[in-house]
Amino acid sequence: MRHREAWHRIISLTAGILIVLLLASTITDRVSAQEDDRPLAPVEVAPPAPVDEWVRDKVSRGEPADLQEYSPNEGDRVLSAEFLRSLLVHPPKQGDQPPSRITVRRANVRGPLIVQEFDLPFSVMLHDSRFDDTVDFDGSVFQGDLSLRGSTFEDLRLPRVVTEGSLVLDGARIGLWADLSQARVGRELSVQDVRFLEGAYEGNFSVTAHLRPRSRGVAV
Repeated sequence: MRHREAWHRIISLTAGILIVLLLASTITDRVSAQEDDRPLAPVEVAPPAPVDEWVRDKVSRGEPADLQEYSPNEGDRVLSAEFLRSLLVHPPKQGDQPPSRITVRRANVRGPLIVQEFDLPFSVMLHDSRFDDTVDFDGSVFQGDLSLRGSTFEDLRLPRVVTEGSLVLDGARIGLWADLSQARVGRELSVQDVRFLEGAYEGNFSVTAHLRPRSRGVAV
């Protein structure tokens, strides 16, 4: 008898514990379901900067975006590298057609501009601008020209770049590094009056160019 009573107590206690656990699990599931049904808080997306909209509008109309026209104040002519990359990788159409050329002049570009192994079916002109971080077009293909005339770079990386047109670096200023290794230029390479910034350590400079011109040759 005593053994039976002990077993009954054990069974009753176990059943009670199981019921409590089941109720707790049910309550937890209901709370989780209610939380899942709650509307998500809206994600606030910062509106584009006025200068970004101005540049994009110029490009969409097929016009050069010379930021001197936007503002004579250099502090107002700042573009993020993220915006510039988006402009190159996802350019606005000119009417119903993609642009034949994107030209940005006299901009102050902040942050690393990384556009690696992209096919850009237009000419890119980044003139008289200042880049405060790495500019890297490694392996990208330009169906037109790539011109960086008069711009200032801390670190310029153009290895394995292919241009159907010309590659122009006339008047560029280089701070740390410039690499044109294994570039293929369809028309001409022009590097007149390229200079390294004063006071930089000469051992950091490595400028290489292994070019395979496919039409009119190379002019250096």
